[in-house]
Amino acid sequence: MIWDTDNSGTIEPDELGNADILGKYIDCFDVHMDYIVGGNTIQQGIALFNSLSGPVLITDTDTNDPPNAVLLPPCTPTQIDFSIFAPSGLMNGKYFGTITITIANYADSPAPGPLYDVGP
Repeated sequence: MIWDTDNSGTIEPDELGNADILGKYIDCFDVHMDYIVGGNTIQQGIALFNSLSGPVLITDTDTNDPPNAVLLPPCTPTQIDFSIFAPSGLMNGKYFGTITITIANYADSPAPGPLYDVGP
């Protein structure tokens, strides 16, 4: 996330054409997403990332090696929580940025079938 000095949604370049963003950006985030059934947490997931991270998978916080992805069955509503870690000395103001969320197919999804069984 980058400081929006004039609320334009753009970065102001300096006289040399360089964007001076020292002290004006937030670059450390995490995301939490849990799989909960009937009030019981089946999987508790977390991912840490920054602007240099490639795609990041939300994985279970258990001690599996390698960690397991949090798998939500189809039509399972869940809440996704993002945290922003603002560094010390960050300038006050409005910040902007984007995060892209992609959902992969659930491995245990049943094969698609007819919407209605009209019988023989």
